[in-house]
Amino acid sequence: MRPIDGDYSRFLALRRRVMQAIRRALEEDPCYKSYEGTFELLASYPDYFDGEHTDEPDFFKIVLHCYVLGPARHYEWTGKTFKEALDSAEGEIDSWINRSLSD
Repeated sequence: MRPIDGDYSRFLALRRRVMQAIRRALEEDPCYKSYEGTFELLASYPDYFDGEHTDEPDFFKIVLHCYVLGPARHYEWTGKTFKEALDSAEGEIDSWINRSLSD
């Protein structure tokens, strides 16, 4: 079993929420960057010296490039598991979306 199988659908749902929030934001203010909503997923495996030649990643990173949501333009969330990184990303991103809906 791949380590992200169980949470990948959660990631895709988060991505859809981000795209909907971007659409709403652009309806109010059409200023944007061409990278709006670009996500990157990184699964990192241990190196030769530190890893015991495992087939499992030991580090995950989720990157979001987004100008119209949140306080910056580029964001990173990391964790020892995909779920840990996703929990962090989802919590922060959902707070931006909820704040934009209440404005």
